[in-house]
Amino acid sequence: ANANRLGLQTRADFRLQRTLQTSCDRFDMLVCNPPYIPTTDIARLAADVRDYDPGLGLDGGPDGLAVYRELVPRLSETVRGGWAVLEFGAGQAALVSAMLTGRATAAVGPPRVWRDLDGHERCVAIKLQV
Repeated sequence: ANANRLGLQTRADFRLQRTLQTSCDRFDMLVCNPPYIPTTDIARLAADVRDYDPGLGLDGGPDGLAVYRELVPRLSETVRGGWAVLEFGAGQAALVSAMLTGRATAAVGPPRVWRDLDGHERCVAIKLQV
């Protein structure tokens, strides 16, 4: 609806998939909100999150980073020359940034971490090489 309202429906492609493993398309930008809650923390989430969001959208595996481990190795291929922006959970900024600067990702520069409106580190952006 937002893409239509902004006249971007022919320039944006929205996908609902857990990782990039099934995609061989290339994108200029990837904006992703993967599941990042550690499995054991889900029961302690606020009811309006725990009871509203689907489990697949919350459960990031034992440490909350399972999907990132699948996603990051494909970024350089899928977002060649573009930007990847990934949301993450509390305390995960350094771990996700380290994954993005590892061998699997051909980055132009270091990842940049951005804070949300409450001042919490919330997402990381990285520019990938062509």
